[in-house]
Amino acid sequence: MNKKLKHNLVLIFSFIFIIVSCSLPAKAKSNFTVKDTSYSFDNIFPFDGSVAKVQNSSGLFGLIDENGSLVLEAKFTSIASFKEGLAVIKRGNECGLVDQSGKIIVQPQFKEISDFSKDGIAKINDRNKWGLMNKEGTIITKAEFDSIYDFQNGYAKVRKGNKYGFIDTTGKLVIPVDFYDERDFQDGLAPVKQNNSWGILDTKGNFTPLGFKDMQSFQDGVAPVKVDDEWGLSNEKGEIVLKPEYDNLQFISKGLIKANKQNLYGIIDTKGGRILDIQYNSISLLGDDHLLLQRNSLYGLADIKGHIISSPAFSWIYEVQEGKAIVDQNGTYGFIDMSGKLKLLSQFDTIYSFHEGLARVKKGNKYGFIDNLGNIVIDVNFDDASDFNEGLAYVMKNDGPNNSLNDPSYKKYHKWGFITRAGTPVIQRDFNNVTIFQNNAAVVKKDNNCSVIKNTDVKYINDKKDVDTFKTWKIKFSMPLDDTK
Repeated sequence: MNKKLKHNLVLIFSFIFIIVSCSLPAKAKSNFTVKDTSYSFDNIFPFDGSVAKVQNSSGLFGLIDENGSLVLEAKFTSIASFKEGLAVIKRGNECGLVDQSGKIIVQPQFKEISDFSKDGIAKINDRNKWGLMNKEGTIITKAEFDSIYDFQNGYAKVRKGNKYGFIDTTGKLVIPVDFYDERDFQDGLAPVKQNNSWGILDTKGNFTPLGFKDMQSFQDGVAPVKVDDEWGLSNEKGEIVLKPEYDNLQFISKGLIKANKQNLYGIIDTKGGRILDIQYNSISLLGDDHLLLQRNSLYGLADIKGHIISSPAFSWIYEVQEGKAIVDQNGTYGFIDMSGKLKLLSQFDTIYSFHEGLARVKKGNKYGFIDNLGNIVIDVNFDDASDFNEGLAYVMKNDGPNNSLNDPSYKKYHKWGFITRAGTPVIQRDFNNVTIFQNNAAVVKKDNNCSVIKNTDVKYINDKKDVDTFKTWKIKFSMPLDDTK
């Protein structure tokens, strides 16, 4: 460990998990709080909030906390990731719920339990019928439906046989199961199909037939509607406000409608104004704020308002991170900024997305990092590395034979540690494996022993969410650095 640092940083990196065979003795190391436990496990996973999943020699799962204490006995077939503070546990073919203290909220008894919605509601499958349950484990809708769809704006579609209705977040059936098809509620209205034509339904159950052949949900007072074989726009009164002339219309984001004509796509606004000409083979969302444009076999990029950042010229474009998109141009990687300026870096085999001002790069089997100008700031000499998160990246070097990198029997030669964005080691490469830090806790493996490490000394503070330059990321220590040790 670098003794110039009095305190170390926290790493949270959410894209990998590491399974490590271990028992959990613990020997305190400088600058860390290391917790002992008398329990032994074959496998342990990164922390998910304040607990980590563990697996015993029988293949069953339990939970330990940041102190290494067993908070849920390892007797479950599986434990899912925590969502809204709860995780689905499974014993045999039955599902239940556990919270992060290890308390079982619902004993395993259902065939399926969905993730909880932001409304605090989960769908349950009991004997192939669906109902609803709240976070306290109380059944708020009896399992009697063939399908329950996701909640949108406080309502969820339900189906019995070939007919549909709606329930609200209290679990009450507010719209009877009387309609042959439905769209989600938006702006207090839901398009529904009655017999062979579509109309609109308000939240009180009042139905207004409009006679359309098909409809999509409303946004900003308009909905795509099908008249005969062509699509246009209607207002909430059923009045046509955009002449039907398209093969299809579909909202792609708020205020933007993807228009299809003769197998080509463009973007129009809710008044029918052209945002992007109909000339693309496909248009799709790229993340939340950008559009991926395809023309023939090449791809371009636009922002969510339809402004062209780059016309189609690339073999592929990856999701925008920190104001830059990684691009592949005929096998050569680089990146474009949001002005469309291109920086190609032919010396690398792969460039990964930017995180905290730096991007991981790969050349052959080695990894390093570049800044947002394309300059190498951390040499390409690691055998594995993570993206930076909260000021740290984990790195690994193979200290064994050259051919041992991908051979499991040589993993004892793989030495893992952590570096800062300046490339400085803060946790020396002394471990056979490491998990990610989550909630200031991680698991490291050395030889056949594992320790649960808590890092409570250092706070990492990011000055802003969207990072363009290296200098906007700062490290704040709870105490000054001590350079005398």
